Amino acid sequence: MKLKAIMLATVMSLGMIHVASAMDVIDWDKDPTLSRIVKDKKIILGVRKTSAPMSSLVKTETGEKKYEGLAVDLCMKTVDELKKKVPDLKVEFFEVDSKTRIQAVKEGKIDLECGSTTNNNKRQSDVNFSVPYFVSSVMAVTLKTNPLDSLENFQHGVLVYTKGTTTQKVVEDYFKGVAVTLMKAKNKDYGTNVVYGDDHQQSFDMLAQHKADIFVNDEVLITGLINTSKDKTIYKMLRDRMSVEPYGIMSRKDSQITKIVDDVIVTSFKDGSFQNLWDKWLPGVKPSRTMADYIRQCRIISAETCKTTAW
Repeated sequence: MKLKAIMLATVMSLGMIHVASAMDVIDWDKDPTLSRIVKDKKIILGVRKTSAPMSSLVKTETGEKKYEGLAVDLCMKTVDELKKKVPDLKVEFFEVDSKTRIQAVKEGKIDLECGSTTNNNKRQSDVNFSVPYFVSSVMAVTLKTNPLDSLENFQHGVLVYTKGTTTQKVVEDYFKGVAVTLMKAKNKDYGTNVVYGDDHQQSFDMLAQHKADIFVNDEVLITGLINTSKDKTIYKMLRDRMSVEPYGIMSRKDSQITKIVDDVIVTSFKDGSFQNLWDKWLPGVKPSRTMADYIRQCRIISAETCKTTAW
């Protein structure tokens, strides 16, 4: 299936949403998330520890710990919008990971998940997703000492994934069980094993420590881990691009807060402020053609159309 068709299929199943005046048309009293935000004057943002440049925990020069990233900034822009209704709104951060993020949303432990979560059909049955704010591809990284240039030639060694992500299924679907089956060897000479890290940093560290030969994840997350590693010159990306991963901000199925998030994201495309966020968190990185085309279309159409047809 062609790239554009894949992404269109991903987002076409999203519900149609009109966000021209989201803050005004929502019935806040009947919305469980928004009514609680008004009552408690607090919003809880789900954030990630090791998902740079989208969401990560860092230490400032003063030793203070804080969460930051592109997704976090978009959530904070949403907070600024909510403050028009709740001027004294406070922000609380709640750390989640790939295993706990969806359940935390469903259980109301967090109001928005500001991480690097791919919007797909299965997850849509559990949570709402915002307009995609970023498009990534699943890729593989290894050490430069490894002569491998593609997963198609990988038959012996250890692959590492992060628990709770869609990565393994993406790879298995990509190869259709022919070149790489990953979990089940078809003959005794097929020596591929799979291990899992609890988070992206742990998975990446397994590669650096020679406990794994290849780490597969979203390209932007791998790039972020390489850029913050002790020696970023020792890694190389394989040439495989296995899927399109549209990132969205999650919220509860029974809330319309997603309408407000949609409005914030699409407005940032239209007024150019998203470019400032891009330059801040992805300096020197050019948007992929797919990402650039998506932003360009969202600048001239409604959020409703952007969400369902802009791909």
